[in-house]
Parts: sequence; structure tokens; C-alpha cells
Amino acid sequence: MITKGATVMLIGDSLASGMEQKFISLARRGGYVPVSHTANGSSIFQWIKWIKNDLEKNRPELILISLGTNDATIYSKVIQNQKLYQDLFKEIEDSGAVHVWIEPPNISKNRIPKISETKNIIRKFSVFSFESEKIGMQIGNDGVHPSALGYSKWMESVWNWMIQKNIVEPQ
Repeated sequence: MITKGATVMLIGDSLASGMEQKFISLARRGGYVPVSHTANGSSIFQWIKWIKNDLEKNRPELILISLGTNDATIYSKVIQNQKLYQDLFKEIEDSGAVHVWIEPPNISKNRIPKISETKNIIRKFSVFSFESEKIGMQIGNDGVHPSALGYSKWMESVWNWMIQKNIVEPQ
């Protein structure tokens, strides 16, 4: 269990950006030191380059990762480079941090055809993986991004799940 006072970090793409404000609020309320690094449009290809610096700079004990949606749009490259996910997890594990992968929400296969396959790759390498589609979050008009209320509900669900899994302490 990650104890109060520890640094917890959120990294990821635009979905992480949408959850960032609620993440900071929940982490502070829980007695943790929140930091985040989000980049709209990013994928595993950027994060494999950025993660080492984030680990050295912030020394988080827990990292929440929200990636996969952009990867699913370039699935042919992802399937060829599955090792990048494995390498990302190894970097995090070697740092001593615990990671929780926040899977992409329930996105229509018409919008992003390879979303399920990408989630399966993530599950293959991740120790803790939050299945976002189970919370019934409403997706916005673009078919990908939740509303502000949706992002808030999403992060609250992730945080409560981490409490239930004894990853973080109850508030």
C-alpha cells in the first residue's frame, strides 16, 4: 500500500488531461503529493522516451497511466512494438513505483476499430488495470472524450477502486 505523504503521479494523453484536476484534488485530500504530466495526442511512442525523466525528476511511488486510445488509432505500429509497453512497465517497476493503468473508456469500435485489441495488449503487461468501461461513463460528441462531469466520475471511480485494492490508503 502506498502510504500518505507519498508522491503519486498521473501521466498520459488527453484523457489523462481531463482527469488531472480531479486527480490532484483526490490525491491532496487523501494526504498524497500529486504531480502530473499529460500531453494531448501522445502515445506509447512518446512515453517510452519521457518516462525515465519523469521517474527521476518526481520520484513517484505510484503512477497512474492513461494511454491507449491514440495507440489504438495506429494499432499496426503498436502490435509491431508491443515491447514498448513491456519496457515502460519495466522502467516503472525498476524505479520501485507501483503503476495502475487506467484503460480507455468504452469507445465505439466504429470510432476506433482496434480499441479492444489495444486494451488486451495493455492487460498483458499491466499488474493493475482499471477497466474504465465498467463505470458507464457518458462519452461526449466526439465519441472519445467524456464531459467534465464524466472525467470527475471516472477519476473518483479509479481512486475508490485503488482504495478497495489496497493500493492507496482510505481518506
